[in-house]
Amino acid sequence: MTKARRFKGKHPKDVEPVVTLRDGDGREWMLYRRPEHDASGWQRYKLVAADRALHKANYPLSWSPTESRFADSANSQALDSYRGELFDAVHAYLEFCV
Repeated sequence: MTKARRFKGKHPKDVEPVVTLRDGDGREWMLYRRPEHDASGWQRYKLVAADRALHKANYPLSWSPTESRFADSANSQALDSYRGELFDAVHAYLEFCV
């Protein structure tokens, strides 16, 4: 029987996390806001596992505060597929706290 592969989160060194959330398994995840590079209005974030996680441990995300939605990307789709409850928690945080 093979062991499930776990990936390590890569935390940005240049910013502090804006919030710490937990997934359905109780694993901690940190949400970091990344500096914006253009005036498009999209805010860039990175969701990172505090420790090792199955499937993925890093999710770069873009958020539109005017539309209250994530950009349609492979990362946002993977987060929703593998960790739907965490996707919902990040969405709720960004919608109501940012």
